[in-house]
Amino acid sequence: MRRNLLDAGLIEQCGERLIGTGPFAVCVPQYQMPIPVHFLWCSAVAATDEEMAEFEAAAR
Repeated sequence: MRRNLLDAGLIEQCGERLIGTGPFAVCVPQYQMPIPVHFLWCSAVAATDEEMAEFEAAAR
């Protein structure tokens, strides 16, 4: 799944972090979502005021 996200450009590796010490240390890659992808995601999941009012009314 991570490979699919990387190949699609939805995440990118931004570095690595070393966890542990000595012979038990493990290097773990870190990822981030590119800003343009983040903006598109936020736009896609944003609710209008009317949709949010309906959701809040249903939750009561």
